Amino acid sequence: MRKFPWFEVLLILVILSSHAYAAASPEKSLMNWFRVDDAYYYFNTAKNISNGLGVTFDGINPTNGFHPLWMLVCIPIFSLARFNLFLPFRLLVILLGVLNAATSILLYRWLSRVLSRVAGILGAIIWAMSPLIHSITSEAGLETGLSVFFLILLMNFISGTSHVNTEISTRKLVITGGVAALAFLSRLDNIFIILMFGIWFVFANTSIRNYLILDALFIMLAAFLSLLIRLGTIIDIYTFSSGIFIFLGLGLFIRIPIYFFFGLCMPTGSSSIRMMLKKAVIAVTIGEIVTSFPILLFTLTKTDFSFPLSLPIINYVISLILVTGSRSLDYIISVKQPGVNPTPLQYLTLNFRSWLRNGIYYFGILLVVIVGYTLYNIILFQTPLPVSGQIKQWWGTMYTVYGIPASTYPDALGIATAQWSLASSFLTFPEKFISSRFILFVNLLYLILIAFLITKNKETIKQSIDRLLLLPILGGCFSQIWSYNIRSYVGFRDWYWITQLLLTVLCIILLYTLVLSAIQRPAIRNLVATCSVVIIGLAVFSGYISSVLRLINYNDPGKKEGEYLFGVSFLENKTEPGAIIGITGGGTTAYFIHDRTIVNLDGLINSFSYFQALKNFKVAEFLDDMGMDYVFTKPYIITESDPYKHEFPEWLKLIEYSDSYALYQYLPTP
Repeated sequence: MRKFPWFEVLLILVILSSHAYAAASPEKSLMNWFRVDDAYYYFNTAKNISNGLGVTFDGINPTNGFHPLWMLVCIPIFSLARFNLFLPFRLLVILLGVLNAATSILLYRWLSRVLSRVAGILGAIIWAMSPLIHSITSEAGLETGLSVFFLILLMNFISGTSHVNTEISTRKLVITGGVAALAFLSRLDNIFIILMFGIWFVFANTSIRNYLILDALFIMLAAFLSLLIRLGTIIDIYTFSSGIFIFLGLGLFIRIPIYFFFGLCMPTGSSSIRMMLKKAVIAVTIGEIVTSFPILLFTLTKTDFSFPLSLPIINYVISLILVTGSRSLDYIISVKQPGVNPTPLQYLTLNFRSWLRNGIYYFGILLVVIVGYTLYNIILFQTPLPVSGQIKQWWGTMYTVYGIPASTYPDALGIATAQWSLASSFLTFPEKFISSRFILFVNLLYLILIAFLITKNKETIKQSIDRLLLLPILGGCFSQIWSYNIRSYVGFRDWYWITQLLLTVLCIILLYTLVLSAIQRPAIRNLVATCSVVIIGLAVFSGYISSVLRLINYNDPGKKEGEYLFGVSFLENKTEPGAIIGITGGGTTAYFIHDRTIVNLDGLINSFSYFQALKNFKVAEFLDDMGMDYVFTKPYIITESDPYKHEFPEWLKLIEYSDSYALYQYLPTP
């Protein structure tokens, strides 16, 4: 008889009751839940779609600056805005609570199956109620909660099939591919971790998947690091972005098969380390020559193609170090498999049918969805990808208020604290109680403890890394970061790094499990596990409740209108009904303002045509055709930062200041 799932029921009650508490709160407090202006890009666009205005934020320009699945979720909810502007928010808070509860239960069941029930309970509590995680997944009103739900659902499917020796059923293959596609549509930059999961899934129950993911990471890291070394600076790296992406693509499709057929992806056999290193040197050399030749040919023959000619040499040295170093380490620590091992060709022949079948379903379904989404964008919006991402990449080429590209090597390589906020908080937690003079000693103790636990639990570590999918998650995290930084992308927000949060939680739970396993006596281990889960759980729960109560206040003092209405009353008093007002941002204002049209001037939720006008210094023509009446923004954005300072000031006449903002009359060009 199955035990009553008391923990799951309790977790659902806590999450849904706290979200219901927020959903029923006064309007001004409710808006504290949706304090990110970007969320209103979805809300106002969804409202316009439901009102029959088309896929548009302002009712004039078509836009695709959003992740599609979350927009589909928002459309029916914000169709209710015609009755009451706040009703959709109350429903959305409940929906986000349901997503958080469902995600946490999936995590609990998965960790319970892979590690232990105690690990599952602790992981679910941390994920569901850690204020840092909850503020990103459940409070912003963005796609993050939906995205991580499908990612963890995908991890459940892949983890459940990655160690079976029997053929995976067609039903599971279709479902897994479908969930991967939904994870992509929920947030497009999930594609990196989805591809890593795909390698893990297609090559299920074979050691080759470890090598494939590591080699993919090595190829990306070597190319990016080579470019950084060659330039000597991170500034202007965008000049070579197109060339480096072609170089990377060729490397992934050419080098990995070469490594495979030279036996570098096979299990460690009985051959000597000398023979293995010889094969590695030959494979890396051939891979470098074949990959570099077309790139160098493009560089010498195409005038508009930029690529440093010396980069392949640097890339070759780094690749040689990474490949030979990883194989040597693997050779040293792995258990040798005596006897005659199959050749790469025999290994491929033996597994080809299974790999092909898995790949067709997983990557085939994903490819169909990607192609369909791309064609949809081209037909409706004249561009294959969201315009918001293209604009943030373009911002990286100029001086703008929206941020600067990665400016240090740790930032560029993705090992800075910006992307790893939870890991940073965990590692620096002792600083709250210990003098800074002893922090170095504490960090040393951290390292000694981790080294001791790894030494004592080698086999557990190996199995846990496999079953927790830590390698593909790690690969997805870094390939996402490198992809952004190679393009000089700017304007990052904390919800970009949800997979980094997930990886950190899994590593914390694994470390906790190893600490428990070091206790030899079962009775003491069970007592420590119970007490620690209760103490940590109560601490996290207390922090969660405190953060919700600080955010949501039923005692509305009614002093001044909330920040969510900043500018709305001012604009309604200073402009006439029917006016078209340009704002750099303006999501919240667009949603709440009456009888006016708000046009997003930064372009994130505007049309591809507007983006082209910005790039080609033809904004005046674009805004004249639209009939722009006013511009409302912070003055320094318009007068001092790119791309606005080159064009906007000469068309604007100051009307009045409002706090740090200014209202300008837009003057059409003569």
